[in-house]
Amino acid sequence: MATAPYGALERDLCRVAGDRCAASLESVLQLCETPEQKLMVAMHASQVLLATCSGIYAAKNGIRDLDPVVLGQSVLQLMKENRRG
Repeated sequence: MATAPYGALERDLCRVAGDRCAASLESVLQLCETPEQKLMVAMHASQVLLATCSGIYAAKNGIRDLDPVVLGQSVLQLMKENRRG
């Protein structure tokens, strides 16, 4: 799976998105009373973000009939590759 090259604009957008996601999640996690609640909320937030990424990936590649779990695994693999590069 090929990854797109990153320029300055993409790095800046990724930094802003990461900062905003982290701040948003942190504000919700402060409302949690137990570590179990924090984990549940963080996992749900991760699922929502993975679903969003999967939908964008599917639309970009014209994918219509693929198991959502397989699609999610493909996106996670792409994320792993992007992190290394």
